[in-house]
Amino acid sequence: MSIEDHDHDSITLMQQQANQSIIHDLFAKGFINQQARDSVLALLYPHVSWGAWTSRMLQILGTLFIVTGLIFYFAFNFANMSSSYKLHTIEAALIACAAGAWAFSLSKLSGQLFLTFACILVGVFLAVFGQAYQTGADSYQLFLTWSLLILPWVCISQFLALWYLWLIILNISVSLYWVQSTTVNLDAIYFISFLQLLLFGMFLVLREYAQNKNISWCQQRLYRILLVLSILIISLVPIFALIQTLQWKNLYLSLSAILGLLIQFALIYYYRYKKIDIGAVGLTILALCLGGSMVSYKILSNVTLFTEPTINERASWLLMALMTLIIFTIGASILKKITPIEHLTQDKLL
Repeated sequence: MSIEDHDHDSITLMQQQANQSIIHDLFAKGFINQQARDSVLALLYPHVSWGAWTSRMLQILGTLFIVTGLIFYFAFNFANMSSSYKLHTIEAALIACAAGAWAFSLSKLSGQLFLTFACILVGVFLAVFGQAYQTGADSYQLFLTWSLLILPWVCISQFLALWYLWLIILNISVSLYWVQSTTVNLDAIYFISFLQLLLFGMFLVLREYAQNKNISWCQQRLYRILLVLSILIISLVPIFALIQTLQWKNLYLSLSAILGLLIQFALIYYYRYKKIDIGAVGLTILALCLGGSMVSYKILSNVTLFTEPTINERASWLLMALMTLIIFTIGASILKKITPIEHLTQDKLL
């Protein structure tokens, strides 16, 4: 490496916050030795951080258990409670959670969890209110109302987990509307996948934009992985359906499958060359391998190798297993080739 390149790299590094990826780059290019690398990594990522991570996880799990317990309490004793008691109890818990969020501050995890609990209780209140007074509202109306009511709290929460919860609620309302509305053509059911891909894809783009702008509460890598995983699961639904049915003339199914495939390739490109993340790349390659396995299953299930049905079925399954092994081996080789170990992303998981 020339001196000019060295100076250029030094200037670039001085403008960045130190992280494990930069340390690995310096070690790979010979600027530091292994002892220096290990010392810097120990300084950047001390073992005490595991204590903080464990504390956060215990807080989150505790909140989930409390929410689950309250929901099951109402579900189990619903018939024995008066409507007034049900609603007043939920209202009291909701007010207490909102007060807790204000008291602990939304800049702390405890306050954010209180606000998340309050948002969940809004949905519980709407469900109990609808059951108690038989409002006759469709399910999609309940979820849509829920998402609209908690939106102001979500906007001020500074908590990606709450944003993810809100996105799921909105996604459920859109999906239920498409299924329950009498004005919608049921032949276009796969358009739900198209809408879901747009919703989750747009949210992932906004999350990456916020991270690039150094917004502190958008830096956790966990929610990137959750969004990528959600997008991949949704994209596989129309892809599998199209491979299985071969209904290319179904416009909604074809568009959803093509969009899902394009998004998968876009994820590989972005998280390999723009924002390196081996987890996101690995999940996407896994999705492509599953799609390839589905194609091989479709082809081999329609091929007659032997006249004897039993022997033909066994031979087909054997070839399917072999093709699956080959496809996943190729996927693992590609992942190993395009994602060197020194370029692992070092974003915080939580």
